[in-house]
Amino acid sequence: TIPENEFLNFLFEMYVYLAHEYKAHNVTMQLHLNVKRNACTRLFETVGPDAGGDCVGDPIPEREVAVLLDTMDRRDSLPHTILYTLEPSMYMALATTAGSFKGVVPGAAWWFCDHKRGMEELLNIMAETGHLGQFTGMLTDSRSFLSYARHDYFRRVLCNRVAEELMDGTFLSEKAALKLLTDLCVENSRKLFGE
Repeated sequence: TIPENEFLNFLFEMYVYLAHEYKAHNVTMQLHLNVKRNACTRLFETVGPDAGGDCVGDPIPEREVAVLLDTMDRRDSLPHTILYTLEPSMYMALATTAGSFKGVVPGAAWWFCDHKRGMEELLNIMAETGHLGQFTGMLTDSRSFLSYARHDYFRRVLCNRVAEELMDGTFLSEKAALKLLTDLCVENSRKLFGE
């Protein structure tokens, strides 16, 4: 057993080290924040991990995320990075923090947040903070065939938002709207994966 502050210092330095390696090998770093794993001890002990005992974790102070990214940046070790959160109250803080660093972007509404309201809320914040055009679109960490439906659902929510803005005159160019949709649904991911 070690003191919590020593453990947290170790984690911090390990994240910085891994970021350096990711940048050196042109790998995108993805930080999945605000997760509480295995909340139910009885479920974990009887069934094991990944049995449905995970939940939304507490908000992380934004300054801690900024200090981590800033340390990576100052050491020239900040790779392209995507920030995900399970805590919707952190959307704005993470979006504005991401905007402070080159190559850092908010990720998709994830896990418990990848429903219509969660997707719309994140898309609104990304549009408000200038990240929408850089968005890499929907993701899934599932290898299940059924997860493909989630991507289609995201595209419908996204297209509905853009169509509403075209109809009300917020978005003035249909050609630009189609380019944005193509980038968000296909091209930005292709660039991310070097295809």
